[in-house]
Amino acid sequence: MRKLVGIYKQYGLGVIPRILKSVIRRFGVLRETLLYFEKDLNSEDIEKRLSKYNYSDVKVLSFNEFDNCDYLDENKKALYKKRLESGDYTVFGVFKDQQLVYYSWISFKHLGLPFGFNTDVSLSKDEALLEDSFCHPNYRGNGYHAKVNVLRLKTILQRGKKKAVVQVLNGNTPAIKVQQKSGFKLKKKLILTKIGSKTNIKTVSVND
Repeated sequence: MRKLVGIYKQYGLGVIPRILKSVIRRFGVLRETLLYFEKDLNSEDIEKRLSKYNYSDVKVLSFNEFDNCDYLDENKKALYKKRLESGDYTVFGVFKDQQLVYYSWISFKHLGLPFGFNTDVSLSKDEALLEDSFCHPNYRGNGYHAKVNVLRLKTILQRGKKKAVVQVLNGNTPAIKVQQKSGFKLKKKLILTKIGSKTNIKTVSVND
């Protein structure tokens, strides 16, 4: 019940399509629409945004912090360990009372796709992806995502990248609002379909 309440808070009435998608997934059919946002980076804009926040509770994470998380299953831990060992990812975390309550990743090489869409898509050399953010249910509503978003943009710029990209699941209104407030612009939609082992990606451009 608590999980359903959390999904409703995130998607509102959009929870109904989420439930339907979950049903058809049991028959081996996956279908999702991702909103693809982009932001051109510049240091002046980022520094102005950084000045609004206190980052004393944020740090770059190593695998040890994830290994000690009792709310992560072994599959998640294995994935995060693989990412960190590859050198293609950076992850920031927020701590409260010595507990990791929020984390958020940057991918410098791969355009990750959710929900079992395992097609490997590479980012361009000038791009980095904001992905895979999680906040413990007891600490949501504290603005961690908006705060860490800016820190991730600074890190991407420091790595010599010119653009940040992010994918948001269609209907995830809170995440969409955060990216828009961070200066991201919707550029296209990715319609993902997977039947059996075959994945198809349809790209639909969105006018500014």
